Amino acid sequence: MPVARKQLFVAGVVTAIALVPAFSLLGHLFGSERSQELVKSLDGVARTIAANSASALRFADPHEAERVVSMSLEIHEHIEQGALFDQAGQVLAVYLTDPKDPVPASPRPDGDYFSDDTVDVFRFVEHDGEVLGTLYLRASLRPTRELVRRDLWVMALVLLVSLGIAGLIGSRLLRWVIEPLVQLGEAARRVTGTGNYGVRVEVKSRDEVGRLSSDLNAMMDTIQESHHRLQEAHDTLEVRVEERTRALEQAREEALQASRLKSEFLANMSHEIRTPMNGILGMVELALQGDLDADQRDYLNTVQTSAGSLMSIINEILDFSKLEAGQVRLEKLQFPLAVCLTESIEGIAHMADTKGLELLCKVGHAVPAEIVGDSLRLKQVLLNLLSNAVKFTAEGQVILSVEQRGGQDGNSRLYFSVSDTGIGIPADKVGTIFDAFSQEDGSTTRRFGGTGLGLAIASELVAMMGGTLGVESKRGEGSTFAFSMPVTTGAGRADRTLQAVNGRRALLLAPEGEGRGVVAEHLRAFGMEVDTYGCAERCLAQVDESTALVVIDAVCLSLQSEPLLESLEARGIPLVVPVGPRGRAEVRRRLASRRGTLTAKPVLEPVLRKSIQAAMSVDEETLAGSREAPSRAPCPDRELHILLVDDNNINRKVAGAMLRKAGLAFEEAADGLEAVERFFAGSFDLVLMDVQMPEMDGFEATAAIRRKEAAGGRRVPIIALTAHAMAGYDEVCLAHGMDDYLSKPIDRETLMAAIERWTRPSPESDAAPEASGG
Repeated sequence: MPVARKQLFVAGVVTAIALVPAFSLLGHLFGSERSQELVKSLDGVARTIAANSASALRFADPHEAERVVSMSLEIHEHIEQGALFDQAGQVLAVYLTDPKDPVPASPRPDGDYFSDDTVDVFRFVEHDGEVLGTLYLRASLRPTRELVRRDLWVMALVLLVSLGIAGLIGSRLLRWVIEPLVQLGEAARRVTGTGNYGVRVEVKSRDEVGRLSSDLNAMMDTIQESHHRLQEAHDTLEVRVEERTRALEQAREEALQASRLKSEFLANMSHEIRTPMNGILGMVELALQGDLDADQRDYLNTVQTSAGSLMSIINEILDFSKLEAGQVRLEKLQFPLAVCLTESIEGIAHMADTKGLELLCKVGHAVPAEIVGDSLRLKQVLLNLLSNAVKFTAEGQVILSVEQRGGQDGNSRLYFSVSDTGIGIPADKVGTIFDAFSQEDGSTTRRFGGTGLGLAIASELVAMMGGTLGVESKRGEGSTFAFSMPVTTGAGRADRTLQAVNGRRALLLAPEGEGRGVVAEHLRAFGMEVDTYGCAERCLAQVDESTALVVIDAVCLSLQSEPLLESLEARGIPLVVPVGPRGRAEVRRRLASRRGTLTAKPVLEPVLRKSIQAAMSVDEETLAGSREAPSRAPCPDRELHILLVDDNNINRKVAGAMLRKAGLAFEEAADGLEAVERFFAGSFDLVLMDVQMPEMDGFEATAAIRRKEAAGGRRVPIIALTAHAMAGYDEVCLAHGMDDYLSKPIDRETLMAAIERWTRPSPESDAAPEASGG
């Protein structure tokens, strides 16, 4: 709608809003005034009749009263009826225009009474101050309302004519006012539609609209000038953007090249460092298995510990570099959570036991048995938090807790926490504890070493798992590191009941504290009824025929416990003894002739389950219960012939010694070319293949072997032994036809497990097992 019409419409609406109440008020006033005039008329008639009917009322003459009333009312057409009442309220005379409409039976008080179409008037008839009777008159209001309605119609007609005339005059005036604005709008549309900034508006007045036209013309001059300058700048900018784009492309290529060089440097550094470390750790491990005196064993243990610390530092630096370069990829594989927790605890148990710390692991009932994720990275985070807790705790305890929070469907959230009673972290250091190369104490007099990368790496890994690593700590009161992460459960919570002891009674003798509570909770989870005691005498008093198992903490083994041990031996009740690494030899000596099983501290549910099964079985060796299975040669039922390929003489010597100690036959090759020649000339069950070698590398040698096998012959498993530890390198090895991947430095147990995995026939299938990264 044009602006002129809008203004006319607004003016009309505003005028109507103002006039309608006024028109309504005038109508009300007109109606009220006409009604008052009618009442005044009736009042005059009433006075006349009252004066003429006083004698008739005084003498109670109905004929005279009838004559006076009739003569007085016949001349008034608007009066429909009347009546004269005496002092007693009896009708003395009546006037009716419609016989069907009777007069009131009795008079009402002096006054005017309005109804929808009539008005009733009652007046006292007085003479010399004496009330002689009452006069009643009824008049119709219809004639009065017709007059009011006629007046309103006349007023409405006058109003409409006035509005029409005002509208015509207003439209003429508005056109005079609006036309310059319309011209301004047309000029703006032409500029917008054509982009022609040369359009100008004619200035026809000196009022506000005229000034607006002048300002618009001035603005168009400015815009036109700016447009010319902008076009010139645009032309120049295109040249600059093209130059900058070329510079950015060059910078991008340089950055990519730098990233490639960094990755190559990390890979080469990993290879160069791990190669001699493989020789150091391997030779020390082999030497420790020989006959040594106390000093020699102490020296070699020191070398092994130092080399292990150096390897940990190297791994932290490489992990941080890989995280920074975005080369870490998390796996999504199903694994038993209990195994991951057990291995994490085992990695730090000796250190905690050496310091005399109580190390505990608490797992909530709702925690699933298996989850989907990266077990190695989760274990790396837990080991870092546990090692830090043990390092900074002089006395007390370290607790690893796992709980399930939120839903228990296929997608759950697990909450991990590591609490200690150590030195704590100052408030001003909490905010920077997860920064790379940051340490709580960076002075030259600091008591604890470290690279300052462990928590930064753990924080990054937790973030990749979908969580956030946080800390609560107070100086001198310990710390709690915690994180939660979404985890897809691989299977429901496994049945933890142990059938051999389900529903039976167990006695637990242990010092009061959280450690005793954890062991009791494990036993109850197996389905046992548990009674706990702090002294041997009270425990002995409760031993009877219902006792199926007794668990005695090694701390409680003393002279006072001998009667208890003798009673258990006499009754044939199985015994399980949780003991730390330092006290294992002494406990074995004391219980050498008794039936029982040692289980390692901290007591973990899977380990305790195996220990109870061993203690309940008469076929188990007395006091068996080491956490790790004894090393054994792979496939004892058949002889294996292995081809060992490595260009480094020390690496061949280490691996060869491990194979020789396991009783395995092997041949050596110093490069890929020699490996291919020996493979074609002999018959091998397994190939241990280095990757980076002169003449022909491991990938080329593997390709040559696979080509020969494709022409005819069985497929021989090839395991890569490489010092490369970059993310995704295992996939590279598998893509080149290898079957498995072990990262140097390797230990004997890892090597033997891999050999057994690829050479032991599967009872279910003859197919080779799936590849697994080392």
